[in-house]
Order: sequence, then structure tokens, then C-alpha cells
Amino acid sequence: MSKRPLCAFALLFMAVIWCLSLAGVPFFGNAPPVLPEGCSPDGAVLEGRVYETKNNSFYTILYLRQVKILSDSNQYSMEQVKVNIKNELAKSTVMPGMKVRLTGDLQQIPLPSNPGQFNERSYYYARKVKWYLEGRSLEAVGADARSFDALRCEAKAFLKEKILQLAPGRTGGIFCAMMLGEKQEIGRENQMLLRLDGVLHIAAISGTHLSFLGWGLYRILRKLRLPVPGAGGISVFLMIQYGIFTGSSASAMRAVIMFSLAVGAMAVGRTYDLLSALSLSAVLLLLESPGYLYDSGFLLSFGAILGLAVIYPAFVEKKEESRLVLGLKSGLALQLATIPIQMYFFYELPVFGILVNLLVLPTVGIVLASGLFGCLSGLAVPLLGRMLMLPGAFLLEVYLKIGEWLQGIPFASVITGRPHMWKIIVYYILLAVWVRYCRGKERGEKYRRLRYLPVLLGSFCRIWMMTI
Repeated sequence: MSKRPLCAFALLFMAVIWCLSLAGVPFFGNAPPVLPEGCSPDGAVLEGRVYETKNNSFYTILYLRQVKILSDSNQYSMEQVKVNIKNELAKSTVMPGMKVRLTGDLQQIPLPSNPGQFNERSYYYARKVKWYLEGRSLEAVGADARSFDALRCEAKAFLKEKILQLAPGRTGGIFCAMMLGEKQEIGRENQMLLRLDGVLHIAAISGTHLSFLGWGLYRILRKLRLPVPGAGGISVFLMIQYGIFTGSSASAMRAVIMFSLAVGAMAVGRTYDLLSALSLSAVLLLLESPGYLYDSGFLLSFGAILGLAVIYPAFVEKKEESRLVLGLKSGLALQLATIPIQMYFFYELPVFGILVNLLVLPTVGIVLASGLFGCLSGLAVPLLGRMLMLPGAFLLEVYLKIGEWLQGIPFASVITGRPHMWKIIVYYILLAVWVRYCRGKERGEKYRRLRYLPVLLGSFCRIWMMTI
């Protein structure tokens, strides 16, 4: 740790946030919102800029930033707001970038009312949304037609429609989620099947996507004879825009930061250190929003990279195996690192999740490449786009078929409940002790006997953490 001061600082920073939260001390980003004096939550009048919209047959959901609450002749700034309004009550069709005025009843985002319920407050605080508004009326009072939010929405809608046209069968929604971050397009049935497989994470924008796109673009630019700083700068800029375009999720922005650091290290001739880059990205994201420390997406993303950076090397021998074996080992390391996080946030585990992931993870790159090249080609030649999407669509259908097969197996998914924090801590301590032992010893016969101890440890802890 002394050789990696950023790692020590990141751990200390997270510990401070956690301790402050346990002590109930308000700190930057986590304090409950308070309305300005004289403002009432009932019948409130708000003005704000729309940065995201979601629609269904009955309701429109808006997310507002730059929000002001109007009281008499005064305006007071307030935190970001999520608005839920019936379609018939909206006087205007609203798009991102528009400035709107709404009336309705404000309420704080509630805490879970029973154990195991989704923690809405934690989720939205991490995204800087601190109020709900049940809307009574809505009207547009101004629009910036050339705003980034408006252009992003139009581009997403165009690409989503194109992908749904090109992709065969039920795979279009999954392609939309993988490439555009539009998870609502997956559909409940497909989400359930992927969750049974334990591979729903493939539909999130993550390091796999950014690595494939970013390094692919960088190599193309280098082949065009651009110097390293120029190719790196263009690649980093476009990956930042892509991360924002897809929704600025914690996993996407973590990957963007780490990619930027890797390219920067290459440009200045320095060595790139994975754990230091991971630590810096964690600090930057937590500075932007400390609530991410309690967000499942943040923890799963960072846990997966820690698994690959710390646990995976303990499995690898000096005389290396085939790529297939390496892929299986990396999948196992990822699962061992994230089992407790899955149990803590989702209260269940797919029994066959580890086995399915070992088969699926090596093929995710094929799905992504197929979708990307199919979409780009389909913009000019739809027939070519459909043909290029076929390999990825075939693999997605295989994932879904595995889920359908698992549906018929009793106990394919086990409700675990939320494990006690002390059990999670013990699990990670045991895992860390094993990693330390294996990476600090000569890899002789004794090592080989202990190399797969974590497999037994993970299986044991899955059962142990389910018990009270």
C-alpha cells in the first residue's frame, strides 16, 4: 500500500464517508433537503430545465435541474427534482433542454418502509435528485433547441429506432441497453431471464464497452498516422462524450476516467497502474457525489475491477493456459469479488450464476462488436446492418434460452435476504488472506492445492451469509 498512496487515500476517504453516515453527521451531498422559509410543499410552483424524460401510456416522468421554487414574487434555488405527471395534465410536449413551469405537491424521497425494499433515497441522492413532485399542471416556458440535452435525446431516439429495426426478434431492446444505456427497452420478461442467468450486468454500459470502443478508436487513429497525444486526446474526448450520452452511470464514468488515465500515461511515457487508476476514479466520483458509496452500480463496477486486478492474478500460473481458460478464471475472480454485493442489494442469488457467467463473459465482446458494426453499417445499408447483427443476436438468444431453461429448474434463484455486515467483512478478510498468501509464495505443489480454495469459500459463504 505504501507504493500506492492513491489506494490508501481512497480507502481512507471512503471510510470517512461511511463513518460520517453511520454517525448521522450531514456531509456534502447527503443532507436531506430543506425548503426555503415561507415555501410550502403543497401546491408548489417550480421552474426548471428538463434533462431527461420517460414516457408511458399514462404518465410522463421528468428530471429537472436548475430548479427554482416560486413564492410570491421571489425565486429560490433548490435541489434537482423528479416529476411524475399524468399525460392529460400536461399542456405541452416536453423534451430535454426545455424550461418548464409546474405546479404540484413536493415530498422528500422516502426511506424504505420495510426490510428488503428498494432504497429510493439512496439511489436518487447518489444522482443528486432530492425531491419528488406529483404534478398537477405543466407548461413549457422556454426551450433551447440546440442544447446538448435536446440533441442527445434526438440522437438516442434515432439510434434506438434504427437498432430496433435492424436487430432480429427480442434482441433489439438488449442491444439498445448495451449501446445506448436504454435499459427500459429490455422488457420485464427479458430482464427476468437475464437475472436468472446472473448476466443482467452485460446490459449496463461498463468497462467492456469503453475499452472496446476507446482502444478501437485509438488504434484506428494511430493507423492513420496521428501522433500518440493527438490520437489519445481525440479518443478520450469522444469517450467522455459517449459516457455522458449514455447517461453518466457510475460504471460508465469509472471506465471513462480509467481509460483517460491509461491514454494519458501512454502519451507522457509513464507506467499505467490499474489499482491507482481505480482509486483515483473512485475518489473523483465520490467527490462528485458521496452517495455513490451506497449505490449498487458503483460498488459492483469497482468490485468487478478489484476482482480482476487482485483475485485473478492469484489464479494465473507462470506457464499460462489458453485464452478460454484465462476467460474462465477471470469470470470466477469477478464473481468471487461481487457475491456479497449482489446479496446485499438484491437479496437473491442465481444459483447457476457463476457457471453461466463463466460461459457468457468471454462472448460479450462479440455481442458488442456485432451490435456496434451492425448499427453503424445499417445507417447506410440496412441489409448489411442486419447481417452483421446476426452473430450478436444469436448469442443473446442463447443467453435468453438459458434463462428459459433455468425457469423450469427448482431453486434456480435463491432468496438470500440481506447478509449482516460483519459476515461480509469476514468474507472479504478471508479472501484477502488467501490472495496475500498465494501472491507471496512460490507457486509449487502446495500452492496448486490451495489455488481454488476461494471456490469452496465462495460456495460456503453463499450458504453461511443466508443464515441469521
